[in-house]
Amino acid sequence: MRKSKPRVTFTDAAEDDLRRSSLFLLLQGGRRPYQRIQEIRREVRRIANNPKLYPVDWKHPISLLEFRRKNVGQFSIIYTYFEPTASTPGGLVSVRAIHHGALQDIRLGVEESGAERHRPSSLILREGRS
Repeated sequence: MRKSKPRVTFTDAAEDDLRRSSLFLLLQGGRRPYQRIQEIRREVRRIANNPKLYPVDWKHPISLLEFRRKNVGQFSIIYTYFEPTASTPGGLVSVRAIHHGALQDIRLGVEESGAERHRPSSLILREGRS
């Protein structure tokens, strides 16, 4: 029997972070800003393949949510992993924030409450054309 992969969701804050990251890359005039956003999305899919691969960076003292970090170029994906339940047999990866590397403290801007609120990853920024 094959183990099902975790469902991946993005919080509203993570979606906003992804949009801001895209804008930051466009304003920087760097090469291929849309490819960088696609790279972040690709890494989120890889996280779903092995959500416990990255160690817990921080545990919220009240909610006890464990935040993990995956660095992708100059950005960090901050996520939590929820073990499988009856409603999510593969578990759940909740992307909480996408921070620029200049932010050292993963707690900055990470939504701490409302773990049950999620939006489908398909709503994330659509790739533009140049």
